[in-house]
Amino acid sequence: MSVDWKHSIDREFLAGIRLPPDGLYKSRDDYTVNEAHQGFDSVCGDHLQKFVCEGYLVVRQAFSKQYVNNGLESIKYLTSEQNEAFNKACAETQRVKPDMSDGPGASIMQFEQEAHHCRKGEREHLVRKLQNFHNFEDRLRVFGKNAQLMKLVRDLVGGDGSEIDFEIFQSTVFMKPPKIGREKPWHQGQPLLSFY
Repeated sequence: MSVDWKHSIDREFLAGIRLPPDGLYKSRDDYTVNEAHQGFDSVCGDHLQKFVCEGYLVVRQAFSKQYVNNGLESIKYLTSEQNEAFNKACAETQRVKPDMSDGPGASIMQFEQEAHHCRKGEREHLVRKLQNFHNFEDRLRVFGKNAQLMKLVRDLVGGDGSEIDFEIFQSTVFMKPPKIGREKPWHQGQPLLSFY
């Protein structure tokens, strides 16, 4: 299904904005999905080969329902502003306004504009983005340190990868509060990250 996003955005908002060329966000009709359906154990050589060509791999049921529920509870805990250490780190980020391309250095809890009318602890439904929370919430850090995921990443980068030690560069959760906010069209995020 194709969405004509140019007509779904407020015309006033579009005034003065150069629109992308027609068809830029149209999906290909001839694509195949590189998808393993039964968790990490279902990933095979064909998936790895398609990754080389397509640049992505979807792993369905990678994590158990309990694992995911723990992660969701952790996000809820962060957005309810109960994690004082994360709150303090976010306040420090806001105070010094670091270059956001610095990856691990900037913990962020970003709110929709409407949150300015709410008190702390009453605005979790207005959180738009969490960033760099992995040092503050073990229930979320375990996703990035999962042994099966690390093995898959090593397989994807080639070789046995046993000598490669990965670390979490950045953790980010994007949220879309209901009935407010706007679309975030396709974009290339790499220019915003200076990690070379």
